Amino acid sequence: MARSRRLPPQRIVADWSRGVVTDAASTALPPGALVDADDFLIHKAGVLYKRGGTSYFGTALTGAGGTPANCRAVCFAEFKAASSVVAVGDTGYLYRVSSGGVVEVANLTTAFLTRDTLKLHPTDKLIIVANDGTTIPKKITWDGATMAVADLGGTPPAGRYSAIYKSRLVLASTEANANRIFFSPVPDIETTWDIANSWIDADHQVTALAATSNMLIVFSDGFMERIIGSIPPPGSDMDRATIANIGCTDARSIAIQGNTVIFANQRGVYITNGGAPTSLTSDGLFEQGWQDALAGYDRATWVITGGIIRNHYIVTIMDGNTSPATLKGVFACYLPRRAWFPITNIKANMWSPAIGQQEELYYADRATNRVNRISGFFSPSSSNRADADGTNVAPSATFRMIGDGPTLKHFGFGRLTYNMPGPSGDPPQLAVKFDPGIESPVFTTSAPESPLQKTAASGTDEVERHRFTVARVAQVMNVRVEQTGEADKTEIFALEAEVRPLNEQSEGQGTA
Repeated sequence: MARSRRLPPQRIVADWSRGVVTDAASTALPPGALVDADDFLIHKAGVLYKRGGTSYFGTALTGAGGTPANCRAVCFAEFKAASSVVAVGDTGYLYRVSSGGVVEVANLTTAFLTRDTLKLHPTDKLIIVANDGTTIPKKITWDGATMAVADLGGTPPAGRYSAIYKSRLVLASTEANANRIFFSPVPDIETTWDIANSWIDADHQVTALAATSNMLIVFSDGFMERIIGSIPPPGSDMDRATIANIGCTDARSIAIQGNTVIFANQRGVYITNGGAPTSLTSDGLFEQGWQDALAGYDRATWVITGGIIRNHYIVTIMDGNTSPATLKGVFACYLPRRAWFPITNIKANMWSPAIGQQEELYYADRATNRVNRISGFFSPSSSNRADADGTNVAPSATFRMIGDGPTLKHFGFGRLTYNMPGPSGDPPQLAVKFDPGIESPVFTTSAPESPLQKTAASGTDEVERHRFTVARVAQVMNVRVEQTGEADKTEIFALEAEVRPLNEQSEGQGTA
């Protein structure tokens, strides 16, 4: 009787749902974790796939006031006449941006290079606050034909931060009273403000405001307070209380989804529904990665700005001490699983989600004088292989090490199952590298078969399973893939490796 051939033992990795984990040793990563990655999305079960590229919205910001070097603020506003996107350039000019072009509206002055997001009040006034604590806010109106800008009437205080709470406009942190929170009259926020009486003092200097349907959350650098009730002083039914010794250092990091508020500081990213906040970075075992990106943080000049799209909180960190600003990190968190993954090439100075139309997330581009958008992230194709600035989206990933325990093992062949269609000119390739080190792999060795080639012509799909040679004796094996060239999409479905204890005796061994 012929002796049957025994196939070498296989280790298969086909789950990356835990995202990138930085808070555990490489020998103790949980199942589904990645050691590192760039520009791969992880929210689809059983597949690691390349994000699509960004795209510009409208044309460059320009007008009689000149051409700004970059964009500092953006807001999608659902005005009653028609929705509109507005942007502020670094020279302090306001622009109305549409798919057809850009219209210069007014010179706000550089005092309005705000560190807070813009807020649309129910009276159809879009509020933008100044950053100096001495200049009163301005209102932006749009009737579908003409956009206008004027000082907000009613002698409001010169707050640096704003919120819309219980139909009131709330302004906080003037130069004279950095911990004071002022409340507008209702229903008309441009009737005379009672700034002598209609206010509440927080315990600390206010650095951000966030309003939900049932409370106003007041942030300082290291504290979080809440105000409930609907009638401000005098004759108030409002109550203020401290929630936690955790603060928000940049109001632009705040993103609100329903009654849930996400915010950030130099220690991490947090989520709250008005109670004690939970750390998204800690839950995601990504605190070290976050804090490494924030090394040297200075809240006066750095930017931490975030927005939400499709259950993803996307946050950009930039060091504004340099010119141009230095990108320190872009991270996305898939909120249902608290799973983190890095992204490249997005210098966002402010994010703004679209409301009431096709889902979109706009950002003010610090790298150029444009408004950008990212909905293409989730539908990579031949039309968005590159970001708006022409940079190819070229993802990479370092997988969780293969091989448990301290004993030596023999690693035979590896196999990668993937789909990567692309053009004939500058075709996509996947470099496969490996390293046998337990800590800090350097990936100086490439598989002889590397790089793996595209699987199909552009516009088609074909999943292939390609073998590559490892042929090493080691305790563990680390594998990394790096894409180059232009790919319609890059989807990785499984990584396999042949692993056998070094002293195992076997006969008639074959390969799969």
